[in-house]
Amino acid sequence: MKTARFLLALGIIATVFSACKTKYSVPSLPSSPLTSTPTPTMVPCGYPGYTCTFTDTYTATPSRTSTPTRTPTDTPTATTSPTDTGTPTSSPTITDTPATLMPPDGVLGEMNPSGNAEVFFTVGTDSRVTGYKLYYSQTGAGGPFTSLGIATRTTITLTEVLTLNGLSTYDIYLYVVSTGTLPDSAPSRMVHAVSTTTLTSSLSLSASGGATPVFTITGGSVPAVSKRTWELPATPPYDYWYWGDDGAPLSNPVTFGSMGFGVTYVSTGPLPPSGTPVTVLVDSFNGENWRVDESKFVFSAP
Repeated sequence: MKTARFLLALGIIATVFSACKTKYSVPSLPSSPLTSTPTPTMVPCGYPGYTCTFTDTYTATPSRTSTPTRTPTDTPTATTSPTDTGTPTSSPTITDTPATLMPPDGVLGEMNPSGNAEVFFTVGTDSRVTGYKLYYSQTGAGGPFTSLGIATRTTITLTEVLTLNGLSTYDIYLYVVSTGTLPDSAPSRMVHAVSTTTLTSSLSLSASGGATPVFTITGGSVPAVSKRTWELPATPPYDYWYWGDDGAPLSNPVTFGSMGFGVTYVSTGPLPPSGTPVTVLVDSFNGENWRVDESKFVFSAP
């Protein structure tokens, strides 16, 4: 009986032991669940030993974010706005249309052969100027000034001469204003008509050169000279050339047709045929714009 029980117990133990052996041999089974689990895909990107396939797409997107930085390269179109700021440069055209007329240029005075005072100046190109008013004072440069009337603008010559008829007394102060469709201009520079007799031929002159003559003052002097005019008169009221030298110092020699510093009363025109006698008049003016000498020289046209 005991033997039977013992054998029965051994059988049970053997059976249990056998069963445990079978279950223990299954350790290989956990390997398949491990390979099938998604844990590798759950490993964070950049973890050692793992390559994140999404990093390519992420690195590509920053290159797209750089494309907006190219759009600022379109912003240089904003640099076209400075070209718009160039439009104010057209505003100086407003200065070409002032609210008042400009005074005449190059005003000078002289005594004419009849002993009357004259004032001459350039006639501008402003079509709104219809004439010129001459004012004078016998009490000084401060006035009061009296109008001598209006001289109608001429389109025949480029030089206007206003004669002080009826005034027998010199030592008078004169200026000219432009008048027309706009308010009158400011006064021109002042001319002081002095009673001294105008000198004649105080300067020695010569001419040289080829087709374009050069004139030189070779000797003589006129005291207190601040301006000169060089005139080659043709049949009145025309000139081959008429130029006022307001430079300091005054030019010497002077080339025919010079348009340098000063006032061009009459632009250069063609000289007469070669060998034709041509007169050169050089007038000298003092600091009060009054002629104090006239020198003359005749040369043959080249």
